[in-house]
Amino acid sequence: MKPLLVSILCLILFALPQAYGQARQSFGVTMGANLSRIHLSNRVIPIPGGTINLNEDFSWQAGAQAGITAVPVVFSRRFSLSAGLALVQRGGANQPVNPVTGREQESILRLQYLSAPILARFYATGRFFLEAGPQVGYLLSARSKPKGEDEDFDLKSLIDRDFDLGVAFGAGFDLHPRLSLFVQYYHGMSKVSEFLFTDHNGEPVNVGKEPAWYNRSLQLGLAVNVL
Repeated sequence: MKPLLVSILCLILFALPQAYGQARQSFGVTMGANLSRIHLSNRVIPIPGGTINLNEDFSWQAGAQAGITAVPVVFSRRFSLSAGLALVQRGGANQPVNPVTGREQESILRLQYLSAPILARFYATGRFFLEAGPQVGYLLSARSKPKGEDEDFDLKSLIDRDFDLGVAFGAGFDLHPRLSLFVQYYHGMSKVSEFLFTDHNGEPVNVGKEPAWYNRSLQLGLAVNVL
């Protein structure tokens, strides 16, 4: 089965017209991997005897992405506008304190988004291009799974906002007129959620400066143009 799929892909890539070095209208599919994490603003929380930095609890986590992409508008040989729609895994790894054992326990946070970027693309050379623009995502699911356990937990009801707005920018290289390699960085601008921390008396700390979650993601992928 796999050799057949590879043969079909090669036929699509090499049997269609070729044109390097210029922006052109196209439609295709994208697939790839990413590294994502949660970034917290107002992350320093006072505790008796000092402070803690909540960002230190989060680390990068590998994920996947797949979708469709198109270049519907071409302004010149070097400038065009691309758009897409993709399923993207975001989130991150964190180490919260287990309330039963009192110990840190690694957990994986998965945020599944339906994401739609609109990027301006500029061909700096014949095959190398730069791109940047806004990206909006809709949260489909949010789940957390402690490491070493089979059960995961639905966190979607705890997420304040279903929509995530940010900017994406990156670069790419045309390996073939129908095949491109790209790398992008996504910087979330809107709050995913925010939390209120209290002291041992139940009084809120850092009033007006509650820690807020923001998405960060580094993406690597391939785009295959079929039209």
